[in-house]
Formats: sequence, C-alpha cells, structure tokens
Amino acid sequence: TLGVVTEIDLNLIPAPAVILSFVVFFQSEQAAWRFAEQAKEQSRKNRESRNDARIQARSFEYMDGASLELVRGQYPDIPSDAQAAIYLEQECQPETQDMLVDQWNALFEEYPGAAENFWFGETPEDEMRLRAFRHEIPLRVKAFLKETGQTKVGTDYAVPEKHFHEMLLY
Repeated sequence: TLGVVTEIDLNLIPAPAVILSFVVFFQSEQAAWRFAEQAKEQSRKNRESRNDARIQARSFEYMDGASLELVRGQYPDIPSDAQAAIYLEQECQPETQDMLVDQWNALFEEYPGAAENFWFGETPEDEMRLRAFRHEIPLRVKAFLKETGQTKVGTDYAVPEKHFHEMLLY
C-alpha cells in the first residue's frame, strides 16, 4: 500500500526560555540509578500537579564507568572516583532558574560526592561543553571500533522502568 501526504497541519509549541543542563557524577552505578529513580518520580509528581517551579526533568542520559573512561583523556576534570554519570535537562523560565538550580543541588546532596561533582550549563559556552561531552562518548566508541577494525551494530532502546536494572546488569 502506498500513501501520499498532500497537506499537514502542525501545532508548534514555544521554545523553552531556559534549558538547565547538568552532568552529575556518582561514586557508584547504584547511586546513579537511585538518583534517576528519585528525580523521575519527583518530576512526574510535579508535572502532574503542574508545578513548574519544581523539579521536572525533561530528559536523563545514563553513562556508566566504562563510558567515562573512554573520555577521561578529553575531560580530565571528570572526578577520579566517578563510576557513573547522569546528564539531565530541565526547561524553565528565567524567574525560576535559580530556585530550580537550588532544588537540583539539594537532591544531589542526598548522594555522596554528587553535590561536589556536577557540571552545570550556566552560560551558552557551558551548555555547548556539556552537549559536546554528552556526544563525545559515542564518537570515542566509533573511533575505537574503526581503529580496531570492528563493526558496531546498535541502536537506542527503551525498556519498561521495572526492568531497567535487570537490563543494565545483563
């Protein structure tokens, strides 16, 4: 069956005024997992109550210790005891930015070492650095495979939350 789209209507949403970006380093993978679960739950509750002045992460990306090792040469300020990291973003308005940074920091403080070991995208240059860091890991994997003559077959995937730990431990 062949279909042709001849017209489409789009509803655009306004771009966020501010996007807060963080890379948070953890001393264990389990701490990173617990942090992600806690932050996701808080985000879900605040989104449901339409509380835009509270934590509401729009995305999380998990990086394990092996991933961090791949980029330590390019990013020597990765904490030496970091075994995992989470990159996260939150949309906000300029008037709530400082309050939200404080809320995130309070959550980081619940995890040993995290409050002292996070990067925050405060300026456009910082944002670019965090995004470059986030993209460096797949670039290093690709370079390694090319250097060793290997081929990578992979894709992004999603699993139900209740199976996330099982998938990571597989």
